[in-house]
Amino acid sequence: MVGFFCTDCTPVQKIPLSDDLLLLKMERGPSRGRYPIYEMAIYQNKIAEYTGKRYTPKLGTWVRKLNDTEWNQLQNQIKQADLWRQKGFFRSQSLDLPLVTITQFEQDVSKSVSGKDTRPPEVLLLERSLENIALKEGWVEKKPFDFGLPKDVMPNQLCIELRPGVYVHNWVYKYGLQNMQILAELPEKSNYWLVGYDPTVTFPREMEQLLSYDSQVTKYEFNKIEK
Repeated sequence: MVGFFCTDCTPVQKIPLSDDLLLLKMERGPSRGRYPIYEMAIYQNKIAEYTGKRYTPKLGTWVRKLNDTEWNQLQNQIKQADLWRQKGFFRSQSLDLPLVTITQFEQDVSKSVSGKDTRPPEVLLLERSLENIALKEGWVEKKPFDFGLPKDVMPNQLCIELRPGVYVHNWVYKYGLQNMQILAELPEKSNYWLVGYDPTVTFPREMEQLLSYDSQVTKYEFNKIEK
C-alpha cells in the first residue's frame, strides 16, 4: 500500500510547512505606537502562518487555510504589485509608523520591498490584503507564546497586596496602559486583590519590574492555574 499525506483530512496546525513552499512573507516591525508586531507567511498550499510578537491577541504561532476567494484575490494582487520590479526600500518622514517588509519567493530567489507610508499604491494594497487575512477569524494556535513563566501560572493575572490606606480603584489607574482591571478582592489578607492586565502590551517579566518599583505594593505574584 502506498502511503500519502492528506492535507484535507489533517488538522491545519499539524500540516508540515517548509521554506520551499513559501510564496510570500510580511514582517511588521516595532514603532513608537502600539501597532501589532508580527510576521505572516503565505505558503503554496494556501496555508497562512501568523507569528505574533507583541500588541496582538495572537501571540505565538497560529495557522489557517485560505479559502479560494482569498487565494485568488491574493494571487491577483501579487501580480499587480510586481515586487520584482520595485526598488527594495522606500524612505519615509514618519518615525511613528512600523517598517513593513513584504518578500516574495520563487524557487531559490526572493525579493523584498520595505517601507512605511511611501510605497507604491499596488504594494500598499497587497499589504492591506495581508492585514485583512491576519484579522480574519478561524486561526488555530500552533505554538503558544513563551512568556518565560512556569506552566502553572496565568500570565495575565496577578495577586497584589497593597499597603494600608492605598485605594485599589485609584491604584489601577496607574496601569491604564496595561488595561489593568480589578477582578476580585481576595480574602486571605487585607487590601489583597486579584487583577488582570494585558500581557501583549507589557510582558509579564516587564510587569514584575514595574511592580518592584511601585512603593504602594508590598507583595505580588502571578495567579496560579487551578488544577
